[in-house]
Amino acid sequence: MSAVTPTPVALDSRRTKALGQLRTAALAAALACASSGAHAALASVVINGLSVSGVSDPSFFLFAPTDTRNQSWILEAETNGVPNQTNAGSVPSWAILDRAAQTPNGAAKAEVHSAIDTDNSTGLETPRFTLTAAANSPGAIGVLYTALGNMLTSGSFCFWDSNTNYDGTSASCTGSGSLTFTLFYDLIVQSAFALPNSAYAEVDVLGTGVPGGLFFDFASTVASIPSKFDKSFTWTADLTAGNAAFFDINGVVVAEAIPEPGILSLAALGLIGLAATRRRKVGAVS
Repeated sequence: MSAVTPTPVALDSRRTKALGQLRTAALAAALACASSGAHAALASVVINGLSVSGVSDPSFFLFAPTDTRNQSWILEAETNGVPNQTNAGSVPSWAILDRAAQTPNGAAKAEVHSAIDTDNSTGLETPRFTLTAAANSPGAIGVLYTALGNMLTSGSFCFWDSNTNYDGTSASCTGSGSLTFTLFYDLIVQSAFALPNSAYAEVDVLGTGVPGGLFFDFASTVASIPSKFDKSFTWTADLTAGNAAFFDINGVVVAEAIPEPGILSLAALGLIGLAATRRRKVGAVS
C-alpha cells in the first residue's frame, strides 16, 4: 500500500493565533444558541481553536491519527428537576455537529455546535466547538427550569517516520519529537433581571504533557467569577517512537432560572462527575 504523505510540520516554530474576529464570531454564535429575547441565565464554553506545532527530525511528519478522534455529548433540559428532553451520543470522528435539547415551552435549552478547523501553519485538521445552556422564567412562579450540557472532544497527534508505511491511523506513529499545543477558549456566564438565576461554565483539558495531568478553568454567576474571554492554555508533550500525544477537551455548562441559587452547585457537580467518568486514560499508542 502506497504511503499517503501528511502535511510536514513547521519545524522550530512557536506561534500564537489571532483571535479578535474569531472570538467575536464565536461569542455571537454562543448567544444565538438559545431562542431570541433576554435570558435569565446563560452559560457557554467556546473552544475557539486548537493549534499544534512540533520539533522533530526532518524526515518525520506530524498528523492526527483517524482512529483516536472522537466526540461525545450529553444535553438535557429539565423542569423542576425532571428531564423533558435528553440528547446524547458519540461519533468516532471530528465532525460538524448540531445537537440540542429543550423543554416543551423553550424555557430551557442546551445546544452544541462543533466544527473542524484547518491549521494555517501546518494544514492539519483540529477540532473546535461551542456549548451553550440558556434558561428563562416565562412567568410560572416557583418553576425551576434547567439546561445542562457536556461536550467531550478527544484525539491525538504524533509523528510519522517517512521511511515506514503510513495509513493515517495510530499504527503510523513511528516517529518521535516534541509537540506544543495551545487551546484558545472563552467562558461566558450571564445572569439577567432581579431573579435568583445562575450560570456555570467550565473547560477541562486532560492530555499527554499537561502539567499535573489536568487543567481546568471556570466562570460562575453563583461564585461571582465573571466571564473570561481570549483565554489560552499551552502544554508540551515529548514523544518517543511509537507514542502519540493524547488529549481530551471537555466543556460543562449549566444555566438555571431557579428559586434557590444553591441548586446550581449540585447540578454542576453532577455534570462534572459524569464528564469525569467518560474520560479516557492518557497513554501511549501501541
